[in-house]
Amino acid sequence: MPEPKRNVRLVPARTSDFSLSERWRAAAVMGLISSTYSTIISHMTAGLLGRDALVDWMVVGSIALREHGLQATPTWWAVLMGLIVHQSADFFWEVVFFFVLSRWSYRLGPWALMGVALPWAIFTSGIEWMFLVPVVPFWWPVFTLEQAWWLGILVHLTAASTYPLFPFVRDWVTGVRPSPHRRFARAWTGLGAAGVLTLGGLSLASQLGHDLPHAGGQEYDRTYMANMSAHYAQGMQLAEMAAERASDPQLGAIARLMVATQRSEIEIFRKWHRSWFGGELPTLAPQDHVAMPGMISGQQLDQLATLSGPAFDARFREIMRTHHSGAITMADEALHMAGDPRLRIMAHGIRHQQQGEINLMHEVSGFEAVRRASRAMFFTDAAVPVQAASADGVPHQH
Repeated sequence: MPEPKRNVRLVPARTSDFSLSERWRAAAVMGLISSTYSTIISHMTAGLLGRDALVDWMVVGSIALREHGLQATPTWWAVLMGLIVHQSADFFWEVVFFFVLSRWSYRLGPWALMGVALPWAIFTSGIEWMFLVPVVPFWWPVFTLEQAWWLGILVHLTAASTYPLFPFVRDWVTGVRPSPHRRFARAWTGLGAAGVLTLGGLSLASQLGHDLPHAGGQEYDRTYMANMSAHYAQGMQLAEMAAERASDPQLGAIARLMVATQRSEIEIFRKWHRSWFGGELPTLAPQDHVAMPGMISGQQLDQLATLSGPAFDARFREIMRTHHSGAITMADEALHMAGDPRLRIMAHGIRHQQQGEINLMHEVSGFEAVRRASRAMFFTDAAVPVQAASADGVPHQH
């Protein structure tokens, strides 16, 4: 008996031969795949690079929630909103690429899509980081000042790395059977699954206290982690005071963000120290505190605690600017001197974040926030004074 004919559709010769409905459905399916993949990879990779995924999602969620989303401990609803905002943004860019630009992009093959992934990731992350979030339509500088652009490029590149699957997705959605791209799709999906499993294993091992071994010189790295943790401990003390006392709601929100970021980074330092060297971070002597740039004396802390209202806000901005400037100096040094590359990556993020929080305290926004964040990617702000408190409480200029 002859085999019954299958209902097979050949690949149309022109993009216009695909209906708008077909193009939309294919773009939407690709958007769901890309956004979900980038969310999973981003969440698992964060801790391996010295970042706290929950704090990062909270910052992204604050694009929609504004000051209410910034808390000293990331809440589930702020993290959930961050995931929704991230996936929505990724979905949007896939629809732009595969539906709005379908006359050009719809019939690209896997290798061409692989080649366009990096420039598209740079372009789309740049549009978000430099314009859509800090200016129109959101006018929210926290995201740009808090997270360096390279982080967005990595996230968008992860999403774009799934684009070579689109020819198969297009054929599947539009009924082309069998797809000429099915073998490539299987291989590419296998590579993606292997990446998820590898990163998932590394992430789980890290959570259990078994990070990849330390690389590079130990002496500087151990000292830096101990010093920065002590510096952050005082920063948390200052920020917690402002979170309770600030009369400016925006300043209080930034203070809560400072608590969240500094607490999470102390925990990362502790975890890495236990995994790399064994034991807890060493406790610093009083003279070590005094020697660190930007540390605030007990007398200055006591004086700040007596203030309230606008007077407190003004003094807190002044003291925390000095304190953050010290952290910037320490992170900038680690960026060039740390032995383990993970510490260098983390140091760059710290330097960017601390300069960004100085600008946030002084209500920098719009294109000026973009300009300063762009500069912070490569330079420290030489105009920021760095002071270390002496034993008698008198700050000395460095």
